[in-house]
Amino acid sequence: MLLVTAGSGARAQETPLNREAFQRTVQGKESDLFFLNNSRGMEVAITNYGGRIVRWTAPDRHGSYEDVVLGFDALEGYKQASSPSFGATIGRYASRIAEGRFYLDGEAFNLPVNVPPNHLHGGWEGFFNVVFDAEQWSERHLRLRYVSPDGEAGYPGNLSVQIQFTLTENNELKIEYVASTDKPTVVSLSNHTYFNLAGKDAETMYGHRLYIHADRYTPVDSVMIPTGEITPVDGTPFDFREPTFMGEYLETMHPKLASTRGYDHHWVLNRENEYQLVKAAVLYEPESARKLEIFTTKPGLYLYGGNFFPGTDKGKGGRLIKAGSGLSLLPQYFPDAPNRPEFPSARLDPGEWYHEMTIYRFSTGP
Repeated sequence: MLLVTAGSGARAQETPLNREAFQRTVQGKESDLFFLNNSRGMEVAITNYGGRIVRWTAPDRHGSYEDVVLGFDALEGYKQASSPSFGATIGRYASRIAEGRFYLDGEAFNLPVNVPPNHLHGGWEGFFNVVFDAEQWSERHLRLRYVSPDGEAGYPGNLSVQIQFTLTENNELKIEYVASTDKPTVVSLSNHTYFNLAGKDAETMYGHRLYIHADRYTPVDSVMIPTGEITPVDGTPFDFREPTFMGEYLETMHPKLASTRGYDHHWVLNRENEYQLVKAAVLYEPESARKLEIFTTKPGLYLYGGNFFPGTDKGKGGRLIKAGSGLSLLPQYFPDAPNRPEFPSARLDPGEWYHEMTIYRFSTGP
């Protein structure tokens, strides 16, 4: 296994991370920190504790590389954070499942209710608490593996999961998700990195412009569960079909966003077929000119603006992470799809493969 040292990128200008701060024994397994680098200066640091992206440097209009993701300088910060999903691989199921229950072939499966009255992001035993087996065979490739045992967090089946991270010379990070099961189950894997393309000194992400390739979204009820409707975005604060400043509706808190304190919603991506890799979103920060394009094979995209951060988490360099400090864009299956036959199915049966890909491409814009 090749371990690449931090800061080996040609233009990486960040203070090197302390790898030892991520080397701990967690639930009997060893966590570590792994570094992906390309010759252009991009660096992506990933810990196998939760499959988390800890650092991600991207260039601005002057070619200066800076960390553009929220997080912590040591593993303890992630374990103690108000949100356990910072930067993490989300599983077995990204997003909410109503009342922590779903049915397969007439059998009920009960899951932990960790955000009452619902189950969120795999519950307390979600993949953000897992130490993955890690294999790094070059400075561009990292593979994480985990077998989630039958009954873990209430989910049926032994689920074998593989997540492969590949950094390209085009400043792309490709994340490939592969899973198989020995019993019928449900699965939706994603990554919960929080971005602020303005860099570490930015107070909020309100100055970012966002485009989402979606004509429709899924309205929710008072406890954030989809009603089952798929509604046009026309005339709503969910219309990002043209690049829109995040602060346009947030600074005045549009009535449709008030109950969630901002964006905490799911969009239905426009696509011609279920296997198509589509450009799901483009995030742009005008001052730095950093642009992030997200491509995915998944049917939906979830936007969360860190609305419920309490402002007490001390992130990198001791800076407080406050509400709106960053945003997360999660390509995923629909929330509560296991209970909604009208939504694309999240079911996985023995003999089938769950195989999805998301690509994050950085450049300078607009």
